[in-house]
Amino acid sequence: MGVAAIVLAASGGCGSTAATSGTASNGAHSPTALTDAARKLQWIATDDCQTQPLGTDDLVCDRFVAELRSAVATIRDGEVGDRAVHDDAQATLNAVDDLDRAGCDDPSAGSPLCASRLSNLRAALQRLVVRTRGLATG
Repeated sequence: MGVAAIVLAASGGCGSTAATSGTASNGAHSPTALTDAARKLQWIATDDCQTQPLGTDDLVCDRFVAELRSAVATIRDGEVGDRAVHDDAQATLNAVDDLDRAGCDDPSAGSPLCASRLSNLRAALQRLVVRTRGLATG
């Protein structure tokens, strides 16, 4: 289990319907929801799928992708007042979709296409983490 999954599970982020649904219900546009999503991004950025070298054996990213999609959608749909944050969030979601479309459920399988798609996703996530650092401090 990746570090991010452990931290999220311990914080209740993974088990919470509001945190993982990706919907705008229950105040997903509120400052608290945006802060929580930005913090979740920081935790996700420590997951093995983000930090381990491409081609690492046993790199399973299903949970990473699901949690990432949820947090990024909350940020994209939130009212952060910064178009660059919205654009970076959309670019990150596009990178997630590209990974899915390529059928890269197991990026450790050695596919050059999957390695490229995961690399693009990692770069997009890193840009978004930097861009949302101020949101994570509440």
